[in-house]
Amino acid sequence: MSKYDLLNPEQKEAVFHYEGPLLILAGAGSGKTRVLTHRVAWLIEEKQVNPWNIMAITFTNKAAGEMRDRVETMLGGALGGVWVATFHSTCVRILRRYIDRIGFGTNFTIYDGDDQKTIIKEICKRFQIDTKLYRERFFMAAISAAKDELLSPDDYAKQVHGDTRKQKVAEVYREYQKQLRASNALDFDDLIFRTVELFQKDAEVLEQYQDRFRFIMVDEYQDTNTAQFKLVSLLAAKYRNLCVVGDDDQSIYRFRGGKPQIMRNLMNDARPENCFIHLSSNYRSKQMIVDFNNDLFLRLMNIPGCSDQYTDHDCVKTGAPAQKQDNYPVEFHALMTKALKDQDEGAENLAANQIKAQYIAQQILTMYETSDFRQWKDYVVLVRSHAVKSHLKQAFDQAGIPYYIDAKAGFYQSEAMQILLSWFRILINPAD
Repeated sequence: MSKYDLLNPEQKEAVFHYEGPLLILAGAGSGKTRVLTHRVAWLIEEKQVNPWNIMAITFTNKAAGEMRDRVETMLGGALGGVWVATFHSTCVRILRRYIDRIGFGTNFTIYDGDDQKTIIKEICKRFQIDTKLYRERFFMAAISAAKDELLSPDDYAKQVHGDTRKQKVAEVYREYQKQLRASNALDFDDLIFRTVELFQKDAEVLEQYQDRFRFIMVDEYQDTNTAQFKLVSLLAAKYRNLCVVGDDDQSIYRFRGGKPQIMRNLMNDARPENCFIHLSSNYRSKQMIVDFNNDLFLRLMNIPGCSDQYTDHDCVKTGAPAQKQDNYPVEFHALMTKALKDQDEGAENLAANQIKAQYIAQQILTMYETSDFRQWKDYVVLVRSHAVKSHLKQAFDQAGIPYYIDAKAGFYQSEAMQILLSWFRILINPAD
């Protein structure tokens, strides 16, 4: 039996697509990673594409590692030059070779959030900006958003002309970029920003990478921002063998500049060479979950969800074990009250988080006392931001609920490691 026999018809169609643009609309649990890994293997084994000419971009290092491991297993050995990486690690590798062509040294330092905050604080002090009125994080967020839109300090200043608050951002942004260049440093957003700049200014470097990456695949395309979109567009412009996978119903990075409209525009592009495939089988969730998801989109968006799905747990087809159907209902609760809308944004968020935390604590207590789940470890709360955790902690303390918060500090954020890294940075980049 061939490894491709385990794929469903839609998955096969996506895997066996050879040349030209391809958009794969993949809902949750539809096997998109399986499709991407099989497509890489198929291009190499069946179409004799040089592994060196294949690039797969993911949003996280974990996803990149998983994809790399799967492809290696399928090919029975090393990837042989297939480039599997995140947007940012891809750009670091390119800039380490060629950033000197736009005026930086290849030994540049990459600044983290704490480094950025230190620079912004110094600039605010020099410009006599009250950081109680204008927090450092405010400037950092605004500068990050500008870079996501590929706006230089001059471009940003022109765009916000007449807006006093944003003009302060423009002043800080300009000085911030000057200081980064003087220190031969880039921040996280610069990695993509500067790579796009390099490609736009140096046709020779761009063509070199276009010829290398003749087949490009991008995961989680619904969360692509303007800078990432431009980067991929430049790389794929010569051969147009671009395969993107996503689902605009799952977009979660709009607060970081992600634009689901970029994928929707591609969906609406009816040029003959464009291919559109919808993976509609859900191999992860039970039918109750899938039905709830589809119904929720219908109710909230007033349109059928773009990722309408059905479950398909055929063990022969998927290789997955059959799933037992439980009868615990899915519930949806919107807890924001009309009274909160009259408050300012900060107070509104604070009050909303408190209400949510108290509601969750009460629900857990009720279920603990009335259901079959009589161990605290049976309950888990997933949150979208760290700000919610303190409210949950307070609510659980008041309700007498024992809890464990999984919020470990990163290894590289420890004081000793920060000091050690600072010494290494000075040794490598004396301009820092």
